[in-house]
Amino acid sequence: MSAALEHKNKQKFWESLFLRILSVLVLLPIALGAMWYGSPYFEALVSIIVVFTCFEWVGLICNKQQLRPDLLNRLTFLFLITLVGLIFFLAIGNYMLAGLTFLSTFASTYIVKRKIPGNVYRWWFYGFFVLGLPYISILWLRSLPGLGRELIFFLFIITWVTDSLAFFAGNVFKGPKLAPKISPNKTWSGSIAGLLGAALIGGLAPLTLGSATFASFSPKLILIAMLISIAVQIGDLLESWAKRLFGVKDSSNLIPGHGGFLDRLDGLFLSTPLLALIIYFFKEVFTF
Repeated sequence: MSAALEHKNKQKFWESLFLRILSVLVLLPIALGAMWYGSPYFEALVSIIVVFTCFEWVGLICNKQQLRPDLLNRLTFLFLITLVGLIFFLAIGNYMLAGLTFLSTFASTYIVKRKIPGNVYRWWFYGFFVLGLPYISILWLRSLPGLGRELIFFLFIITWVTDSLAFFAGNVFKGPKLAPKISPNKTWSGSIAGLLGAALIGGLAPLTLGSATFASFSPKLILIAMLISIAVQIGDLLESWAKRLFGVKDSSNLIPGHGGFLDRLDGLFLSTPLLALIIYFFKEVFTF
């Protein structure tokens, strides 16, 4: 590597880092406040994010398609309304209306299906699971009495530590690539650093979160933290794969240094449903 190219890469790294830090300083207080105070602020924040990610998802899967603007707007509107309806009805436990909302989407989109490429229609459908499951899971987790606030902080701290350590370690230590065909910047050194950082958070959770939820040290918390970290990294890789598939660098430019909300939240797409499943089936692991 030439000296000029190495200097350019270092400059790009520090510029990206500066934008990341600036974005975090702006967005973090909003997110922390909503997580701390809960309803209705947390639901409001999630609803806003749903809107942005719906637009980003439809824009992503339609990137290589020559769709008329009115058809693209119709797809986006249907996707947004259906996803919000699903999340709302499932959150309040009305499964009948949730099912009717889901079925009505097929009835509505069938009218325009012939004008939509099969690949777009298929990925449009996948979006309900890619986006719907994390949003439903996080709302359910936050609503749990005596557990919700601590669980959300636990999840977000692990996600942030995994992403941050992977970013720094990958740029400092470099080494073999984790998945060069999917995301050429990710390395095994970054992945291992993120995993170890998550394990540390799991071990320190009783001290850092200070709640009866994490009242004492437990190896189970370390294992859960590591599983969440792995899910964060897989979610990140899957989003990178989807962007490569559709020829998109960033899902949008809404967040300086991070791209869009899909880019920033990709680590939560798998980790949030995973934590929800753990709590639902093995709730006793968080009561000591």
